[in-house]
Amino acid sequence: MPQLSVVRVLLTSATGPPTAVSRAVTVSAGTQTLRAHIPATTVTGRYRVQVEVTNGTDIVDTPSRPLHVRGVPLSPSPSVASSSAATLGPGAAPASGPGGGVTLVVALGALVAVLAVGAVLLRARRLGRKPQTTA
Repeated sequence: MPQLSVVRVLLTSATGPPTAVSRAVTVSAGTQTLRAHIPATTVTGRYRVQVEVTNGTDIVDTPSRPLHVRGVPLSPSPSVASSSAATLGPGAAPASGPGGGVTLVVALGALVAVLAVGAVLLRARRLGRKPQTTA
């Protein structure tokens, strides 16, 4: 981080809006480590993880990184979905279990790269320049 900022980790599925998977925390300038908790009820699938960074005036979402989550199996019908909400299926991996820990480590590794990009974007915005992007 180039300056004092407030950050939080977001998880986005292909079909839904971003969901915060960490608390918003204030971090000082420099390299930071963030922790996120992927809920045990998260459906298995591909997601995008990114960090939302704000200095109190501007909000910047860092470029997202791919993440595969091993969670609750996708239910084939609404009736099964409502009954499976109370219990985890056989492929479920709570965030505190063995599969969840690996997922969290992968997410944190991706966050380090994402934070570096966020720092560049904030610095560019602070200096009044738009960062160059490729399509």
